[in-house]
Amino acid sequence: MVLFSLVGTIASKIFHVSPGQIPVYASILTMCAGVLTLFKGIGSLRALIFTLCIGASSEILGLYTGYPFGRYEYTDRWLPLVVLPNNIYFPLLLPFAWFLIVGASWLSFSNVAGWKRVISAAGLATFIDFLMEAVMVNKLRYWEWKRHSIYPGGADWMNPFGWFLVSLVACQALNFYSKPQTNNDSTEINEGRWVVGLYCVLMATLWLF
Repeated sequence: MVLFSLVGTIASKIFHVSPGQIPVYASILTMCAGVLTLFKGIGSLRALIFTLCIGASSEILGLYTGYPFGRYEYTDRWLPLVVLPNNIYFPLLLPFAWFLIVGASWLSFSNVAGWKRVISAAGLATFIDFLMEAVMVNKLRYWEWKRHSIYPGGADWMNPFGWFLVSLVACQALNFYSKPQTNNDSTEINEGRWVVGLYCVLMATLWLF
């Protein structure tokens, strides 16, 4: 799915062809493939549910209060979406995007135990968001910041702190609910790093094209 998205993005720009609704369906399928891959490595439905709930609740809190990420709002471009009270857009893929980034970061550090793993994974998740802000805001225009800073995409100065805090809570949930550590760590490390790597390649391609 990532390869399909890469080829489609490049081809549509080179040949000036409108992809129509294809990017919407490709985004949904890519997200599902990533979530299923990570779920296999984490091996816990509770971990998945808790991460989705943490991501969704933190975003809703942020949209209404400005905490912990700063003042922002989603546009109508990240489909599918629902409209919350006060005409606030909420993309339905948003909680799964949290699981994708946090879960991949978590699995990338499966050779580390305890709080070191939680802190390392939260730091990686925050760094990934730092890299993708310019693409999501300037290229895809999925959301807009009401208070700009020097961060990529003009993200609010609170954003990386909020991301680290929420990722820390989500990674602790993964630490508590994920399947017990096994002696064979290579599969988990490869799953997490593959998802992180492919996600970064996709973001880089979207930025360039």
